[in-house]
Amino acid sequence: MKYLLIILMLLATPLRADILEDILYPTVAVKSKGGSGSGTAVAVDPILGTYIITNYHVASMGEDLMVFFHGDNNGYPAYMVAHNVAYDMAILVTRHKTKHLAKLGKSSDVTLFKDTVCIGNSFGYGILPSKGIISGIDIEIGGYLNLFYKMDCKIVPGNSGGGMYVKVGDLWVYVGMPSKGLVMRGQFFEHLGLAVRVRDIKEFLAYHHVISVTEAYDEGRPY
Repeated sequence: MKYLLIILMLLATPLRADILEDILYPTVAVKSKGGSGSGTAVAVDPILGTYIITNYHVASMGEDLMVFFHGDNNGYPAYMVAHNVAYDMAILVTRHKTKHLAKLGKSSDVTLFKDTVCIGNSFGYGILPSKGIISGIDIEIGGYLNLFYKMDCKIVPGNSGGGMYVKVGDLWVYVGMPSKGLVMRGQFFEHLGLAVRVRDIKEFLAYHHVISVTEAYDEGRPY
């Protein structure tokens, strides 16, 4: 009942044109027999297709991964081409070439108490956004090498691997990757409101040649 109320609240949220273009369209649903999750289209290769950033625990659900783009009822096979288990990140590629890519932000775009929008494949029923504020920066979680952002968006099953966005000028930019839960010392913790930082994501993408080193670095330091 609680989850049903959350879905109804999300569906009742009107979507402005800027949210549709900058946030909704680059978000993909990731599905397999092992479950469902989310991802974000970040680059297109003219030969290989669309690169999608997601959580490793989403990409490792099974070998039968399919991705679904907004407004397209067709599912497209996707394959994991890179992963980092310690940071819970993975890169998928699918032959389908989308026109809609997330605009990658930087660490300086993320400030305490700033409004944020998180989006993902909520409960596997569709791509839905939720709004919140950023309540923590560079949060340390025992057992994890990387630091996290903390926010109070509604992170529900299926949201893992989706996008966390903030507004910079007239654009919504991608600054993190929400995760529904984390495994710490063998125990699964849910609804912590944590997101992988854009700095770590861009370094990971640049290392695997999805984006350029120039895009991943600013003023002589990593994002």
